[in-house]
Amino acid sequence: MFFIQRHVRSIAICVAFLILYCNHNLLFADGLVDSMQLQQQGLTRPWFTQVQMNVGRDHVETVNFDGELLTVQTKRGVIQTIDGETGDTLWVANVDSPGLFTSSVGVGPKHAALANGSNLLVFDRKTGKQVWSKQLSGGVIGAPGVSEDFVFVPKVDGNLEVYSLDEPRAWKDVRSVSDTQFPVWRYNSHGKTMVQPTVFDGLFGWANDRSAFYVARIKPMEILFRLETFENVVVTPVKIGSYLYVVSADGYLYKVNTKTGDIRWRFSTGTPLIYRPIAVDGFIYISTPAGGLYRILADKEVARKAGLLVTEEGEEQNPQNASGISSLEEGNEAWFNPDISRVLSVTPERIFGLDKRENLRIVDTRTGKSIGSVTTGGISIPITNQLTDRIYLASKNGLIQCIEALNKDSVKFADPQIVEGRDRKKEFKKDDPEKRGEEEDNPFDDEEAQATSEPSPTEDELDNPFE
Repeated sequence: MFFIQRHVRSIAICVAFLILYCNHNLLFADGLVDSMQLQQQGLTRPWFTQVQMNVGRDHVETVNFDGELLTVQTKRGVIQTIDGETGDTLWVANVDSPGLFTSSVGVGPKHAALANGSNLLVFDRKTGKQVWSKQLSGGVIGAPGVSEDFVFVPKVDGNLEVYSLDEPRAWKDVRSVSDTQFPVWRYNSHGKTMVQPTVFDGLFGWANDRSAFYVARIKPMEILFRLETFENVVVTPVKIGSYLYVVSADGYLYKVNTKTGDIRWRFSTGTPLIYRPIAVDGFIYISTPAGGLYRILADKEVARKAGLLVTEEGEEQNPQNASGISSLEEGNEAWFNPDISRVLSVTPERIFGLDKRENLRIVDTRTGKSIGSVTTGGISIPITNQLTDRIYLASKNGLIQCIEALNKDSVKFADPQIVEGRDRKKEFKKDDPEKRGEEEDNPFDDEEAQATSEPSPTEDELDNPFE
C-alpha cells in the first residue's frame, strides 16, 4: 500500500513538472531578439513591452499598426494601444463579454471600433473612452473599417452596414438617420465579407468569399465598381494616387483604376498571395508563403522622381539608389529574392522580412540580394509596417518589441498615400531622448488589465421611426 501511494505521488509530481515545463516553454517560446546580433546588422531595439493580460488564460490574437499606434487585441477581449515611437501604453480596455467572439480593432483618425459578440463598440482613439455601443442584429464576421465619420461593419449574412460615428442624440433632437445608431447605408454583396473594410481617401472597399472586391464612394455613399478575381482577396490592398494594388489567392497582383475599375495590368506569381503588399517610391513588394519576395515596378513616374530609375537621357538621377533602367515597364519584376516569405518593412537601403523559419532576413533594396540575418527564435505575430522603417514583432504571450536602425538619421517615412490617403507624418511624435533612459524598466509587472471605459447604458426599447 505504501509502495502504491509513493508511486502515485511520483507520477503526480512528474505530471506537474511536465505541465510547468510546457507552460514555461509556451510563455517564452518567442523571446527578445539578441541585441548583439542586431548590432552586427546595424540595428537596435529602442523598446519592448508586455501586453497587460493574464498570460495563463489569454493570448494575443492581432496587432495592428496605423503609423502611430500599435493596437493589440487578445482572445479574451483586452484592447491595448501602445505608442509606436516610445512603447508607452496609452490606454487599456476590456470588452463586456470576454467569452464571446471579439474581432480585431479597426482604427481611424479619431476612433477605434470592434465587435464583441453582436455588440459594436466605439472608443476614442487617443483616450480609450467608450463613445457608444450598439447591439446589432445578426452576427459580425470580422473587424470593422473606420473613417473620419463612419464605421463599416461586415456581417455574417453578407451585408456591409455603415454607421455614423457621431454620438446618438436624444429622440427629441433627431433630425436624420445619422443622428441615431441605425445604419446610414447597407449593401449586400451576396457573399461573406472576407477582408476588413478599408478606407482609401474618400473611398472604401471590401471583399467577399465569391472572388469579388467592391469599391464605393463615401460621400455620397454609392458603389463605384466591382473587381472580379479568379480566387478570393484575403488581404486589404494598398493605394497610390488613383490606383489600387490588389493581391488575391489566385496569385495575381492587380493595378486597378479607382475611378473606373479598369485593370491597368496584372502580375502573376504562380502561388497564392495572402500577405498585404508594401508600396514605396513607385515599387510594390509582395511576398509569398512558399518563400519569395518580388519587387514590381508599379508607377514609373513616381519611381523616376524618387531617383530609382535611369532618366530618358541615360543619366541616373541618384546613382547610389538607381535600381533599374527606363526600359523596365510597369507591372514587371525588377528582382526576386527567394529567402523572404513575409515582408515586414521597406527602407531606401534595406528590406526586412521573415524567412520560412521566421528569422529576420535583411535584403538590399537596390539589388534584391540577402545581406544579413538575425535569429528570432520564431515570431508568432509578424506585423507589416506600411508607413515607417521600424520593425515590430509580437508574440502570442504578449511580448511586443520594436527594432530600428542604429543611425536615427536614416529613418524615412514611406509614401503617406499608401494607407487611407492620410498624411500620418503630421501625427507622429518627436523622438524624446530623455525617455530613452527609461526603456530598460521591467515591463513584466503582474498587473491586471484595467478597463477604462464606462459600462454601456441600457438602451430603451423604442420603435424605429425610420421604418
